[in-house]
Amino acid sequence: MAAAKETRVIDGRQYVLEYPIHGDLALVKAERGDRWGNLVYRKRRRNFGPVMATAAKRTVATVHEVVELGALDPESIVTPGIHVSRIVAHRTRGHAGRRLQGGSMSGNYQRRTKDELARRVAQDIFDGA
Repeated sequence: MAAAKETRVIDGRQYVLEYPIHGDLALVKAERGDRWGNLVYRKRRRNFGPVMATAAKRTVATVHEVVELGALDPESIVTPGIHVSRIVAHRTRGHAGRRLQGGSMSGNYQRRTKDELARRVAQDIFDGA
């Protein structure tokens, strides 16, 4: 495993040096955000959203609510705006929160909205907007 990789000795122990992986684009979802890109997450989205936002070259955040500047409590901001390239307001549809008979949301509906979001974001970014 370490045969072709750089190793370094730190405090008398030998370690394999692994460089970080940088993504070209990160799509994160947040609860609230302002036009500067400051983001507040809810529940489990707080696990990977901030990490992905800082690791990618460009970050596009979809937010449920875009608030005015200064409306977010500075103590609750998880991802500062310096890591966010674009903010996209999440459009909810009338049946988005409804449950089906089995108690789960329609996989078809979730997949369709993610595909639509990806197309919209890609068009905005690669058209130079």
